[in-house]
Amino acid sequence: MAQTSTRLDMTSRASLNLGRPLCFSFRLVFFLQPSASRSALESSFLAPNSFNSYSIPFAFHWFNMPSVSTTLVLFAKLGLVYGQAVLLSAQAEGDRVASKGLQVDPNDPDDANFITQSEIVANIVNECGRTLKGGNIDIGEKTEFALSDGDVTRVQNGTVVDVTFSQRSDEGTGPFTCDLDPSSNALGISGQTPLQVTQGKAADATGNITIQVAMPDSMECIGASTGNICTVRCRNAQNFGGCFAVQQTDVAPNDNTAENIVSAQTLDGINAQVQQNIKDLPASVKVNQESSADAQGVDLAEALLAANPTLVNSPPTELATPSAAPAAGNPGRGRGRQGRQGRQGRQGRGGNQNNRA
Repeated sequence: MAQTSTRLDMTSRASLNLGRPLCFSFRLVFFLQPSASRSALESSFLAPNSFNSYSIPFAFHWFNMPSVSTTLVLFAKLGLVYGQAVLLSAQAEGDRVASKGLQVDPNDPDDANFITQSEIVANIVNECGRTLKGGNIDIGEKTEFALSDGDVTRVQNGTVVDVTFSQRSDEGTGPFTCDLDPSSNALGISGQTPLQVTQGKAADATGNITIQVAMPDSMECIGASTGNICTVRCRNAQNFGGCFAVQQTDVAPNDNTAENIVSAQTLDGINAQVQQNIKDLPASVKVNQESSADAQGVDLAEALLAANPTLVNSPPTELATPSAAPAAGNPGRGRGRQGRQGRQGRQGRGGNQNNRA
């Protein structure tokens, strides 16, 4: 298949990917960088991920007769370049191995991990949000990379993990809130376990800030190919932070194979997502047919924003305390599964078809 600005990316990974949707979905990801030039902005793109979905790269046009929708989104996102807090490492007490932030490049001053509830609800990203330079974070894929590289810290029930952030600016400090997905990547809008966080202070010499995050006294990590991975998500009031994987050593690993993973999705959720895809498809096809390769990203962004004005007019919603259970009416669009001992299949990631009907 020839590569165009709309790509179908397939995965043959044998490991568990609980966030894999059953139907394709268009994702919009906004990129802004401090002191970025027009060419830099127009070259930003959403990196393809391993989900069976259509990922649509695009960038902002730099004030050349922009649409009202594009201008509103641009101004709404200008604040993203401030308040950055970038996750550097997460190391459990007594372990020599430290986890890294999923996907974010700590050596790139223009990169950061932005996690906002409105983008998760709107089906733009999953529960770990997006990085400014890489787009939506494919949690399943990035976790497998971390496992392969030996970059996953090991924990037990009640273990305290030192999590270090690069403060970057005065607004990149805490307080931070953190939560945990015991399935690694099956939860979306809600259902994560809130974690106890001891706030830290930035070191004068480095500008780094370290917080202590306590694992639950009774947890059961069951995610990824190893069957014992949890994902921890942390962020500050400006919605900057990051996600990292932890590997639980005091639990029998779950047997995550194709034979015991059961898809779970409601008919209403599927139908709602299909209707949104139908709504987005004509504009995407038109841009692919009529725009030049250099202009496709900008034209496609403006076309889809015009077709989905609520993405422009709805301000970001910051996460307060995560809910203890998934919200009703938001079934998720990934793959749920049956755990061992007859546990109920959990909801897939995203959890947002009913919000985009």
